[in-house]
Amino acid sequence: MEEIAAKLQEKYGLRVFGGQEVGSRYELDTDSGTYYLFSCPAAYRSKAKFVGSVEQHLAKASAIHLLPSATTYQNEGYFLHDDKLYYVKQGVRSGSLANEAYVIGESLARFHQATASFTGEKSFRTFSSLGNWPELWRQKLKQFDEHRDQLDDQEEVTPFDEYLLTTYTYVSQLGDAAVQYLEDTGYTKKAKTPGKYGKVAFQNFDESFVFFAESGEQLVAGEWSWILDMRSRDIAQWIKSDIRRNGWDEQKVLAFLAGYTDVEPLAEEEFAWVYALLMYPGRFLKQVEMVRQSAEEEEEELEDMGDWEAKLDGELLAMEPVLQHFPRLVSNRYGAAIPALEWSLWNNS
Repeated sequence: MEEIAAKLQEKYGLRVFGGQEVGSRYELDTDSGTYYLFSCPAAYRSKAKFVGSVEQHLAKASAIHLLPSATTYQNEGYFLHDDKLYYVKQGVRSGSLANEAYVIGESLARFHQATASFTGEKSFRTFSSLGNWPELWRQKLKQFDEHRDQLDDQEEVTPFDEYLLTTYTYVSQLGDAAVQYLEDTGYTKKAKTPGKYGKVAFQNFDESFVFFAESGEQLVAGEWSWILDMRSRDIAQWIKSDIRRNGWDEQKVLAFLAGYTDVEPLAEEEFAWVYALLMYPGRFLKQVEMVRQSAEEEEEELEDMGDWEAKLDGELLAMEPVLQHFPRLVSNRYGAAIPALEWSLWNNS
């Protein structure tokens, strides 16, 4: 963080005294007040025209506003460091919220509602994931399968390899079940025409992308993480991120869904696609790849790389309650009859 603090002083004239991580952002305490720092891969620079186009659309059509970005001394909206793109937002004085989960759901729905009339999607197909979930998920699962197959030919097996051998069956089955679930609930056909539900989503939505000003104004940030995709993605990612931080809280999830559906109802198949996203072990697979790459690049023994096993176990265990209870929850509250996953991978491995 010291290097980033130095960059912030160089680029923006901000002296950073401290900060804390909140979801996908850092809240910075500076000599000019509170600022928010976001980051994403440097390659996202290629989204500049897309981001600008969506920003212009929201400025004209939206009841929800984008939190303005601070600009550097060179009048740029971001800076690059160590293959990452960083951008800065000036802090807002937050209002008190009686039911934060409800208001987050409400704000997210208004964001999606505002992007439903966006007309530039044909020009930005490069940044679209519409209809691609099964293909993308299969690719990640195939990589996982290939690594598992390579272990059979290794003379030495590391503790990390042993862990993957132990968890392989249920992770693979969970991923395959998620892909099959999408196909069985009509995703491939219906996901290509989501316009009336909103056209823009976030890569990985969480609470750090929404703000509630003391004036009552609702704002969003995270524009460099925008992608053309359906709203089910953001709904599921918020549920996942909250469970990772706080554990399964049925009332909180219900409040979030209530906030969303009070603005825009969800179709039954959308609840099913949310469930498929909750089922798919995407973060687990990503963390596995990160551990592998770190070990190879830094030539470290995995025993010296921290609590990787606890993190991976935690990812699998954290999602089990929602997989068990989400279908019942949406059936009781919304009458959405989505099939449930009838077995626990952890207990039946």
